[in-house]
Parts: sequence; C-alpha cells; structure tokens
Amino acid sequence: MRADASIHQPKGRDHDNPHAHILLTVRPLDEKGAWQYKTEKEYLCIRDGEERGFTAAEVKTAQAEGWEKQYLYYTAPKKKEYMTPSAAETRGLERASKYPKATKFGRQNPISARWNSEEELRRWRAAWADAVNRALERSGVEQRIDHRSHSERGLDIKPTVHEGYKARKLEQAGFVSNRCELNRQIRADNALITQLKNTVKALMSAVVTTLADLALAMECLRQHIVLLRYHRSYVRKRRDAAADYLSKAEPMYQSYSDLTREIKKKVAERMALKKELAALPVLSVFKRGELKKRIAQLSEEIGELEFSKSGIVSGFGKESDKEMPAVPKEIKAAKANVDRLDGLEARYTGEIEAPGQEFDRLKNKAKQYDLYDLTDARLALRPQIENEAKERIRKDIPDRKLSTWDYLLSAQETDKQLGEDGMERWLAERKRARRMEQEQRERGERQRKPKSRGMAR
Repeated sequence: MRADASIHQPKGRDHDNPHAHILLTVRPLDEKGAWQYKTEKEYLCIRDGEERGFTAAEVKTAQAEGWEKQYLYYTAPKKKEYMTPSAAETRGLERASKYPKATKFGRQNPISARWNSEEELRRWRAAWADAVNRALERSGVEQRIDHRSHSERGLDIKPTVHEGYKARKLEQAGFVSNRCELNRQIRADNALITQLKNTVKALMSAVVTTLADLALAMECLRQHIVLLRYHRSYVRKRRDAAADYLSKAEPMYQSYSDLTREIKKKVAERMALKKELAALPVLSVFKRGELKKRIAQLSEEIGELEFSKSGIVSGFGKESDKEMPAVPKEIKAAKANVDRLDGLEARYTGEIEAPGQEFDRLKNKAKQYDLYDLTDARLALRPQIENEAKERIRKDIPDRKLSTWDYLLSAQETDKQLGEDGMERWLAERKRARRMEQEQRERGERQRKPKSRGMAR
C-alpha cells in the first residue's frame, strides 16, 4: 500500500485543531513493485441451470468442467435473451452481442476487499489509538484517546457531527451554520445530562444521619426529577415543533416541485406553438387563430401556476426560486433534529428511574422519624431549592426562558411518581389539626385552673 499524508496546523480560530489528511491506494502492489488489479472481470457461466462467476484465469478450467459463457441472442425481432451458445445453436438463434454476461463490478482483489472492510478499519483505528497513547505517555501527558464509539465505551452521550470547512467559514462570516448549531445543542445536552447524573451520584453517596440531612437529600432528589421532567417536556416541545414543520414542509415542497415541472412543461409547449405559429403562412387564418388561442390559454395557466408557486416560496420564507434549493437541506436537517430529539427524550426518561429508586430508599429510612416533622422540614427547604432549580433552567435552555406552567406540571408529575401528590395539603391539615388540639388543651387548662377570690375587707 502507498500512503500520502498532509499535516495541517490551521491558523486563526482553528489553531487548536491540528490534523492530517491521509490518502491511501486501493490497488495493491506486488513484491516487485508492480500494480496489481483492483477488480477483475468476472464472467457469469452456467451449467445444469446453476450460474457461477469465473475470472479470465478460471474460465478455461471451468469450461473443461462443462461451464459455458452466456451471450445475448435475438429470441424475437425486438427481444434479446442471455443463453449459452449450445442452447442458441439448437434453436438457430442469432447472437446480438459479442460480449459475454458478466458481473456489474467484477471480482474485487482480496487484498483491496480486506483494506475496504470495516474490520480492517477498526484494526487501524485501534493501532492508531495505541500509537498516540504511547506518544502521550512518553511526553508525560495524562490524557488518552479512545478509538471506540460512545456506545462501545458505555457512554450515554450523543456524538457530535462533522462540521467541515464550509460550515466553519459560514460561522466566521457571521452566519449560523446548521451543523455548528446542531453541535452546540448536542454539547449543551450532553453537559446537562452529565451534570444531572453526577448530582444523583453525589446524593446517593452522601451520608444521611439526621432528620435535616434526610430532608435535604429527599428534596434535592425530588427537585432533580422535576428538572429531568421539565427538560424532557422542553425537548418534547422542540421535537413536536420540528415534526410539525416536517409535516407541512414536505408536502409543500412536493407541491412546489410538481408546479415547477408543470410550468416547464407548459412553457415548452407554448414555445413550440410560437415556433409553429411563426412558420405558418399568413393565409392560414383559421390555424393561426387556434394557435394564438392556445398560446393565450397557456400563458394564463402559466401565470396561475407561477402565482401558486410564489405563495409556496414565500411560505418557506424565501424571496425567490434561487433560494429554494436550500429547502431540501433544511428538511433533511429537520428530520435529523427530530431523530436527535427523540433520542434525547428517551435519555431523559431513562435518567428519571435512578433518582426515583434512591428516593424510595430514603423514604424507607425516613420511617424512623416523625412524618410530620420530616415533611415540615422538607417544605421549609423547598422554596430555596426550587428558586435555584429555576435559575438553573434559565441557564441551561437555549432561549433562557422558564415556562411556569410546564414547571408546575413537572412538579405535579414528580409528586405523583413519588407518591407524594397532596403532601402540602396533608401537612396543612395536620398543622390545622395540631393547632386545634393545642387550642383545646389550652382551653381545658384555663377551665381547670381555680378562679382567684377577692380579699375580704
């Protein structure tokens, strides 16, 4: 194999992205340095109804074993069919082509096939990772690279997409590239989920020894689930918006394509009629009148179609047809975004389970404390924890806006999941009952207390 490598050290904003472009030959060299074949012609021969491929070097041996090449023969005036020369001779058919039947791409060189295989690519990637890690170790650098995918490494984070030179140039010019914007969203989502998972791990490993510790841990876990549910609802809304765009954009663009084809067809017909009209003699009055009438009709139809098409163009937010080629890319990006948001929603749903299980464990531990005192302590902590969570939401989501209604729904769903819906109402009723009991005790004590008599004069 021959390899050409070009090492790049970009300047400017991309100065921290050194990389190499490597070109490899697909055609192997033999031991004498001569090029071997990349693919070899493979003829499809037949014997006893079985068809098999043979290379030029194998055909002679195959023919000796009874295999025959196949050629095109005329079986009817305008019909051709592949068959062997012996079969065609018995039917007295004429050969339509001198080229025998063969596979479309030929037989690939086994060395080239191995080089192009996924297994070989994985082996090269592993060897590259080992070489880089040895170099990092020699240089005293702690970081290491891993050639495996996120799923193979057991990482629950979404990989970014390749941005490319053009996308970065657009960003540098002040425009927003879809690929760069997608990567920013993926990095933000990954950072958020990683941060939330680390929070759960910290809470699970925290030592809870007092009622105050238990109240704080339970409220933090509850708030963690509220955050996950809120972000899931936010992702779901973004996904529904993208799906709604697709449900409208795809048929709209199909209508645009149909209108464009129809307009081209009618324009071509009108042009042909105009040529025909120009070639007609002046005395062909009746025929000229028919042509002019049809041309006028076509012009009117084209105008109506153009008006409909312009409405679709403006519906996509474009100024003219020149900008419409960007629409298929936008639709493709929207489809990819829907798939990404579907995966992200599933990830948030999966992350809800772990803190819920930890909360159940703390509930069992809470049985040693008075439920009233524990609930009172938790509700006293809740306003501050909720305010911190709302501020965190404003920082995490792209538009920096908090939907109070979605937050309340997330909190209600969380309380229902944890079996605590109506907890605040229960505590208020307990407080009222305790207050009434306290008032009754105080009233009884006043009634039992002897009245003091005045001094005799």
